[in-house]
Amino acid sequence: MNYRYLQMQIWKRVSALNNNSKDKLFGFGYIRLNNMGLIERDFVSQYYAMGIIGTILLVVPYLVLTLIDGIKMLFNFKRLVTLKTVSLMFAILAMLAVSIYTGYVLDYLTATILLAFFMGQLTRIVWRKPSAEER
Repeated sequence: MNYRYLQMQIWKRVSALNNNSKDKLFGFGYIRLNNMGLIERDFVSQYYAMGIIGTILLVVPYLVLTLIDGIKMLFNFKRLVTLKTVSLMFAILAMLAVSIYTGYVLDYLTATILLAFFMGQLTRIVWRKPSAEER
C-alpha cells in the first residue's frame, strides 16, 4: 500500500544489519542503492547513497544558497524583487520541492544542470553591486 515507506524501512533495516559506522558518514554507494531498490525521496536517497558527508556536499549548498539569496532579496525588496528574480526563485523552490516529493530529480544530470543554472543566474543578480541609479 505504501511503497515509499516500505523502501525506507528496508534501508533502515539494511543499515542496522550492516552495522558499519562509516555507512552513516560515507553512505552505501549509488550502485548498491540501485541494486537493492531506489528510495523515491531525493534527500533520503542521497543520505543512504552518499552518507552525511556526501549529502552535505551535494544538497546543503542548494538549500543554503537559496535561503541566503531569498533573505537578501527581502532586505533589498525594491531593487531585487522583480519578475525575473521571483521566477528564478520559484523555479529553484519548485525543483527542490518536486525532488523531495517525487524523488529521482537530483540524480539526473539534466535536472541538476538546470537547477545550478537557475541558482547561478539568481545569485549573479542578487549579489551584483547596485548602480548609482538603482540606489
